[in-house]
Amino acid sequence: MSRIWKGLWAVVALTSMVAASSASLAYAQEESAPAASEVEQKDEENAPAASEVEQKGEENAPAASENEQKDEENASENEQKDKGDAIEFDESESQDDVNAALDEAAESELGDAAKSNSPEELLNLATETKLTASTLLDLTKVVSLCNKAEKLGLDEYNREYARQLRISAQLDRGLAIAQLFMDPELDIAQLPRGWEGLRDSAIADLKTVVEENPDVAAVQLGLGRLYMLSDKPEEAKAAFDAAINGVDDSGEVQVQTLAYMFRADLESDAKLAIPYIEKALEICPTEEPRLYALYTEYLARCGRVDEALKAIDKGIEISDNPEFKKQKARVLVMLRRKDEARALYDEATKDAADNLVAQIDKGQFLASIGDQTGALDLFTGLIKKFDGPGLYFFRGAVYADMKDYDKAMADANQALRRDGNLLPALRLKGVVYLQQEKYDDAIRTFEQLRRKAKTDEEKLEATNQIAFVISKQGHYKRASEMLKKELEKDPKNVEILRSLADMELFYGHWGEAKRIYAELLEIDPEDTGVLNNYSWLLGTCPDDQYRDAALALEYGKKAAEGTQYTKAHILSTLAAAYAENGDFESARSWAQKGVDIATEDNDENLEDLKKELESYKENKPWRETTEIMTEVEEDEKAEEKAEEKTEEKTEEKAEEKTEEKTEENAAEKEEGV
Repeated sequence: MSRIWKGLWAVVALTSMVAASSASLAYAQEESAPAASEVEQKDEENAPAASEVEQKGEENAPAASENEQKDEENASENEQKDKGDAIEFDESESQDDVNAALDEAAESELGDAAKSNSPEELLNLATETKLTASTLLDLTKVVSLCNKAEKLGLDEYNREYARQLRISAQLDRGLAIAQLFMDPELDIAQLPRGWEGLRDSAIADLKTVVEENPDVAAVQLGLGRLYMLSDKPEEAKAAFDAAINGVDDSGEVQVQTLAYMFRADLESDAKLAIPYIEKALEICPTEEPRLYALYTEYLARCGRVDEALKAIDKGIEISDNPEFKKQKARVLVMLRRKDEARALYDEATKDAADNLVAQIDKGQFLASIGDQTGALDLFTGLIKKFDGPGLYFFRGAVYADMKDYDKAMADANQALRRDGNLLPALRLKGVVYLQQEKYDDAIRTFEQLRRKAKTDEEKLEATNQIAFVISKQGHYKRASEMLKKELEKDPKNVEILRSLADMELFYGHWGEAKRIYAELLEIDPEDTGVLNNYSWLLGTCPDDQYRDAALALEYGKKAAEGTQYTKAHILSTLAAAYAENGDFESARSWAQKGVDIATEDNDENLEDLKKELESYKENKPWRETTEIMTEVEEDEKAEEKAEEKTEEKTEEKAEEKTEEKTEENAAEKEEGV
């Protein structure tokens, strides 16, 4: 139990924290958003020519002369250039606020032209504006003019043309905004203020277009991407599926490729994502080398590491992007070919000595292959050169991994002195306190982290860590209630469920742990961490009623396969499952491999793995210790006694106060007499 539990939160929290805090290294991207030509062509086919509308307008009302129109255009040209798209939105503004701002700016520019002209003249002006439109403001003018013309009254023919022209302007406006978000590796944190309102405005525009023509791939692609950024996965999936099915025989390969890529990204199960990337590779095998990088990532997540290696090699053949070589190096690490990985990574970064982001990434890579000394030297050199708060954090994380807690804490504090809101550094402090078993300090630090967290996800992570520390203090009830309260808000939250399941396992509440692990596997059948812990429970539980030899072996095999048989503690679980099934020869073989890997990695659980191996040599299955169960029972009794003492003290104080009041009243009466 201790072997699983120790690595469950502290180490995992630290490594995931470092990974999440690393500066993102985006691949070189080409312009990826499609043009709106396909929809414009369809609109032009359905709508009457502008000249016809102008003729109708001339029949009904006198049109403005060419000279007057040119004068108006020249007068507003410079103003339009200045305004263009440079309309700023406050970060709190909604879709309605953004639309209102655009409408107001459009009204201001149109001035008297939008008030004094007949509906036909307004339609003429809308047509001319659309033909020369180059900004969001221009397109908003078109929408505004069409709406005004329709409101003032048009004949059936012109009313239909006005509607088509308005939809065409909304199409161009919606796709222009969607293109801002089309990069698959977009960093939302880098977006300007008010982007949410802009996003929602574009969704409204594109939904209007889809209602008119749902089969246009470019529109569905843009809509799907915007839904992704709105945390609406089901709507996004439907839109991307429509984009894939809406591509015609003429091409739109780029649209379909992006639709497949985004669709894959929406699948939490890598096995379900892979077919989408394979489809994209079928239609675009050489033009998008980054597809091979994605393919490699998904294959590796499924444990198909040999295939992943072939996929990234194909990407390297097509492109000389050094990021592909770095990715191959990481795949080689998964295969425990660390020397090859190191050499390839050095080759990929040989020309990036002055690239801070690349050097940070290299430092993390060195730490991941066990070269902590190399990582420390690199980060120390960067600190001397740049002295940034993040660099102290990265070096501190390496020190923490080496269990040099004093230096880790010193670096975390240095980072926070330079940037008091650097949450990863604050989290590092909490983890270091936790690793030192300074639980009160850890709780205080994680509570501070929760107060400073900006997103719900960050707050939940801090709450998770607080609950874990409280459970380590022996306060199971308080910790579990804290997590269950969060679970009420999101019953399918994997992180909370995983934390609860692991906590129940640690405390020996086998039945509840088993129930939650089963629920987690329904959500993600390929989660190797859940598969491993569930297999351990089913194969080693000291209570016979909770063991299941067949399921333990099934899940143990899947966990080992999913990690390419390279994780010592997972091979240990597989060995325990074989032993539970009476196959002690296989148990000894896998346990020995686990010991070998743990020895190579200097794993802190090595001695535990050796004890398990000795048990299999004696043809005895491994049983989880009941030591923690006894400790928990004592802790729970201690909690009950503490509560009883608190109640007793409260009662005593109340009695004392009552007696004092009685005595005071008696004294007052005596004085009165």
